[in-house]
Amino acid sequence: MDDLIAFIGARLDEDEAAAKAAAEATGCPIWGIAGNISARASRTIVTSGHIEVGSEAEALHIAEWNPARVLREVEAKRAIVLVASKVLGDGRLFVLGQLATAWSDHPDYRDEWKP
Repeated sequence: MDDLIAFIGARLDEDEAAAKAAAEATGCPIWGIAGNISARASRTIVTSGHIEVGSEAEALHIAEWNPARVLREVEAKRAIVLVASKVLGDGRLFVLGQLATAWSDHPDYRDEWKP
């Protein structure tokens, strides 16, 4: 169980660091679409550093997963890990295993953690 909690904690630390780096690099923690999505030379422009992406779907995905949202999600998942590890008893493996599946493609992920 400790390995699973450490795995989730490390992935959350990585997500937090990436979100903070993205916010710092662009100077903006909250990203969004600049007005209506505009096509320029078949590219879509997303605000905050004027990130150019190839499609409207990509632009909407980037805007939705802005650094501020990722940081809120990291905080929420840390709270879930804390409660699951201290309160849920036998159900904690299921809850923590569910959280860990978000990183099931990570080389340190173990199949034994699958819920």
